[in-house]
Amino acid sequence: MRKYFKQIENYNKKLLQLIFKLFVRNDKAHLPINSASIKNILLLRTDRIGDMAVSTPLIRALRKSIPEASIFVFASEVNADLIVDDPDISAVFIKKKNIIKTLTEVISIRKRKIDLLLNLNLNKSLTNAVLSHYAAPKGIKVASEYNYQYSNFYNCLIEIERNNELHMSLLLLRFLELFDKTSAEQNPNLSISIKTDAGKKAQKLLRSKDMKKNKFLVFNISSIHFNRNTTDDFVIAVIKGLLDKISEPVLLLSDPSQRSRLSFITDSISSDRVKISPVVDLSTLTAVLSECKLVITPDTALVHLACGVNIPVAAFYTREERYYNEWQPIGVKYVSIFARGTAPVSDIEPSDALNQIMKLYDEITYH
Repeated sequence: MRKYFKQIENYNKKLLQLIFKLFVRNDKAHLPINSASIKNILLLRTDRIGDMAVSTPLIRALRKSIPEASIFVFASEVNADLIVDDPDISAVFIKKKNIIKTLTEVISIRKRKIDLLLNLNLNKSLTNAVLSHYAAPKGIKVASEYNYQYSNFYNCLIEIERNNELHMSLLLLRFLELFDKTSAEQNPNLSISIKTDAGKKAQKLLRSKDMKKNKFLVFNISSIHFNRNTTDDFVIAVIKGLLDKISEPVLLLSDPSQRSRLSFITDSISSDRVKISPVVDLSTLTAVLSECKLVITPDTALVHLACGVNIPVAAFYTREERYYNEWQPIGVKYVSIFARGTAPVSDIEPSDALNQIMKLYDEITYH
């Protein structure tokens, strides 16, 4: 039944696209774009937390290249909080689940008279194409060539090849070539601003757990993706091994859907140096990470949050993922711990993970 409804959905999208092609046209942009003519920029980043984090190098580069321009972001409900107080962002608009509320946001964006819209979502999406066209009706609208099916919604499509070699932050810096600027000269390291109130909440949380700056480790046990998930036995074995070798406490995190695992793990380890973090908002979580010594996590947004606040990372990966190299840590000391072959993260040997984590721990502690 689900397959049947999916077929209907795909058919309706194709029909809708044909209708849009009859009425939606955008003239081809003349490149390079004169940056002096750009007063208001809108970045379309309506996806996940990690995607927003890896977009921060482009945000910094745009601010440096066009210092007088206002930079706005059209974000998603899950990633907006990451940049809502960013000093380089003039305002954040949010794509809501409710279509009426989203249209209200689009109307607010139109009032800003956007000169340049950059769709940073490196995939094909009719929804984002429509949002781009109506959010910046008179502006230059740019997307990657992955949107070739919807080229009528844009003034320009740029070539960005995803070949599992370059980091995603470097791929996004290719948008600078619109202004005839070399992306290779830009800093690809992530940079996340921490809100003052989030920092205070983080400090309060850490005091309640008797943890001090740079004197604790964060261990995220879970991912929403099945093939990136750890097992309880794996986490227990690694943490027990860590506690035998280090003096710092460990703060456990999980996806909200897997909170029940935390109690079982802490009961099994039975150590007062293992603490459970309460569920916190994204800004507070980022502030907590900024205070720790090392983040240990499967391939999730926490990798990029840690990089964005300059904290070393030990991350678990599977080569089942097509573009795993695009999402490696960047700009910090790190170790990527892979399952063998194309096995899921759950197949990583705890002893192998522990050895690699300890090498990184010793490097950041004694060098």
